Amino acid sequence: MNERYFALLIGVNRYVDPQLPPLSFAEKDCSDLRDALGDPAGGCFHPSNIELLLGEDATTDAVETALHRTVVSQRQAGDTVLVYFSGHGFTRDIGGRRHAYIATHDVSIRSLLTNPQRGLRMDFLHREILLQGAADRVICILDCCNSGSIVPAPIRDTKSGSDGVLYAPAATLRRSADQTGTDLVDRGFLADGTGRIALVACPHDAVSRESPSLENGVFTHFLIRGLRGAASEIDTGEVTVDSLLAHVRTSTPADQPPGRYGQDFGRIVLSRPGTGRTDPSTAPIRFQISSERAPGDAPAVTPLSHHLDSSLSFCTRFRGELDRASAEQGANLDAVILRALSACAGASLTFILREERETWAVRGRSPNDVAEGNRGSLLEGAVRAIGPSLENGTLFSRFQHGIIARHPDKGEVLGVPLTSQNPREAAILCSKEAEFGIKSDWLGRLVQAVYESSRQLTSINPALIEGHALDQLKSTYGFLPKPHIDRRFELFTDRLNELIIHFEPIVRLSPTELHICGWEALARDPLSLVAPTDLFEAAKLWGVDFSTELDLKLLRKAVQSYREARSATRDQRRPEDVQDLSVNVFASTLNRAAYEDALEDILADGLILPERLILEISESTQIPMAGADRGETLARFRIRLSEFVARLGVSFAIDDFGVGEGSIERLTGLSPECVKVDRSVLQNRFAAATIQFVLQLAGQERLRPARVIVEGVDGESLLGIEDLYALGVRYIQGYVVRRAAATLGRLDREVAEALMVRLRNGE
Repeated sequence: MNERYFALLIGVNRYVDPQLPPLSFAEKDCSDLRDALGDPAGGCFHPSNIELLLGEDATTDAVETALHRTVVSQRQAGDTVLVYFSGHGFTRDIGGRRHAYIATHDVSIRSLLTNPQRGLRMDFLHREILLQGAADRVICILDCCNSGSIVPAPIRDTKSGSDGVLYAPAATLRRSADQTGTDLVDRGFLADGTGRIALVACPHDAVSRESPSLENGVFTHFLIRGLRGAASEIDTGEVTVDSLLAHVRTSTPADQPPGRYGQDFGRIVLSRPGTGRTDPSTAPIRFQISSERAPGDAPAVTPLSHHLDSSLSFCTRFRGELDRASAEQGANLDAVILRALSACAGASLTFILREERETWAVRGRSPNDVAEGNRGSLLEGAVRAIGPSLENGTLFSRFQHGIIARHPDKGEVLGVPLTSQNPREAAILCSKEAEFGIKSDWLGRLVQAVYESSRQLTSINPALIEGHALDQLKSTYGFLPKPHIDRRFELFTDRLNELIIHFEPIVRLSPTELHICGWEALARDPLSLVAPTDLFEAAKLWGVDFSTELDLKLLRKAVQSYREARSATRDQRRPEDVQDLSVNVFASTLNRAAYEDALEDILADGLILPERLILEISESTQIPMAGADRGETLARFRIRLSEFVARLGVSFAIDDFGVGEGSIERLTGLSPECVKVDRSVLQNRFAAATIQFVLQLAGQERLRPARVIVEGVDGESLLGIEDLYALGVRYIQGYVVRRAAATLGRLDREVAEALMVRLRNGE
C-alpha cells in the first residue's frame, strides 16, 4: 500500500428533493469500492486514507468542505488523490446557460433557478477542486447521469488518442494570429508534469444506470471487478488507470459508454491484485487435441442461448402483421402499429397514454377483438394498475425500458415509456386473465423502437420499421446473435438495391462566368428523393461488412448512373466533355480487397476514366487503427491511398471537413486532391475564420495545393457566395446553384447571371 494515496468516496441513496427518486446502491457502491481500494491482498490505498461520506451526511456544504480538505488543503507534491461519487447527476437551464450538477443529499432543484450556486456544480468541481492543490495526480470518478459534464465543452469535444493526448476538432482550434500558444482547451488538464484525470460513467448528455442483479451501479460494478483483477496488465499483474478504463469500456452496455478526460503522465497504479502471490490454479495445463473421433461418437454440442434469441421471432412476426396491414386500403398507421404490437406481445388491448394538463388521456388504441364494454373495463383497470407509476415517474425512469403491473382482472399490464419530455407518453399493453409470455427488457425497447419509427413515417413501411427495431436492439445491447445480424444485412441490402443516384454540381465561382467543373453522386430514396440516412447510420452501427456493402453498391450505381446521364445529355457525350465524378466512401472500406477489386473492374470496363473519379473519405468516420498510435495509423493509411493512386489512377478528397475527429491532422497528413468544408461550418459564427484557416492550410508549400470546396451553400447560410468569394473560395456546392437531380446539364442561365452580379457587386 502507498501512504501517499488518498481517497474520498461520496454516495447518496435518498434525497430531500422529491424530484430526485431514491437509489438502491449508490452508498453500497462506495463501501464496495473502499473494500477494493483498501484490500490487503492488492489494494494500493491504506484504509485509514479512505474517507466515506454517505447519505444524509453528504450535504452540499459537507461535500464541498471534504473535497477541499482532501484534494486541496492537505495535499502536497508526490500525493495521489482519488475522488469518487455515486448518485444522481442532472442538468438545468438557468439564465440561458445549461448547468450540470452532482446531486447532494440536501440539494433543492427549484432553489437552483434563483441561485445556481446552492448546488454542487460540475464546473465548480472541475475548476475549484480538481485543478487546484499540489498533488501530483488527481483522479475523479463519477458514476452518475450527465457525468461527462465534469469538464468544459471544449475538452469534451476533443478526442483522446492512444498516446493520451487530446486531439481537438477544428471548432476548438480557432484562434487569431496574435493568440499563438493560447489553446482554447483548458490547459489545467494538459499542464506538463501534472495529471488531472476524469473517468466518467457516461457522456455529458447520457444516463448512468444501477442494476438490481449486480447490486451496484453498472459502471461501478465493472470498475470494482477491474480493480480486483479483471483489468490487470498481463505482464505486470497491476491495474492502472488505462487498463481499468479499457476493461470498463469493453464490459459496460453499448448505450452507456464510459469515457476519460485528461492525461496520465506515466502509469498510475490503482491496485496490484496479480502480484506477489502464487496460485496453483493458474498454472497452464496442456492437452493434445485430435480432430479424430471414434465411429459413432457424435459430439453433443449446442450453442449457449442468448437472452435476445426470441426477440428476432418477435420482429419477424411483427413484420408479418405489418405486411398484412399494408395490403389493406386506407389502413391507419397508428391503429396498425398498436394492433400488431398486441398480436405479437399477446395483449388483449394496447393503447397510448399522453399527459395533458396534469391529466392522462388515451390517444389511440388497438382495434382488437374485444367487446366494447369489456374493452372499457380492461382499459380502466389497466390505468388503475399503472397509475401510481405514472404519477411518481417510476415508469419514466431512465434505468429500464418498461415495467409490469398486476391487472385487477388477474391479468398483467405492461407499461413502456415512449417520451419522457413534455408531453410524456407511454404505451400500455393489457393481458386479460393471463400473464405475458415475454417479460424481457428487450420487449420494452422494441415497443419504443416501433413507436419511434412510426412517428417518422406517413405510411406503412414494414421493412423500414423492422430495420429500425433491429438497429435499436443493436444500439442498446451491443452484441446480437448471428441470426439478427444476418436478417439486418438482408434488409440492408434490399434497401440498398432500391436506391437511385442524383448528381449535385460542383461550381467554380467567377464574376464573369460560372461553370460546372464536376459532380457529386448522392444516394436518394426513390420515393421521397431524400438521403437514406437510415442506411448510413446502420452502416456505422453494424460495422465494416455493412459499410463495405454500402460503398460497393453505391460506387457501381454512381458510375453506371453517371454514364447513363451523360449519354442523355447533349454536351456530355464526348470523352473530352466528361467532368469529375465524386463518390463517397468510408475510410475502413479502402482497406477491403473487395472494394479495390470492384474499382479495378469498373475502370477496366471503361465506365469512367480513372483521372475523372474522386473518392471522398468522410471526415465523420474513423480511420481504422493500423499502428501503435494515431500518427503511425495515418502514415499507413496515406501509403494505402498512394497505392490506389499509383495503381488505379484515381484521386481522393476529404469530405465533411470540420465535423469529424482529427480534421487538421488528416488534411496535413493525407494531402488530398480537394477538401470539402461541411455545410455545418456555414452555420457557425466562426465560419469565416475557419474557412480562411482551411484555405491557408490547403495551400501550404509542403502540401500539394488542394481545392477547397464549400458544401451546402444556400439562402440560409451565414456567409453568402460573395462573402465566400472575398475570402478566397472558388468552388461551391449547394441549393444556391442547383439542387441535386437525376440529370446533368448546364446551370440555369438566370440563376447564374444573378449569382455573377452578386459576385461583381459584393452585395
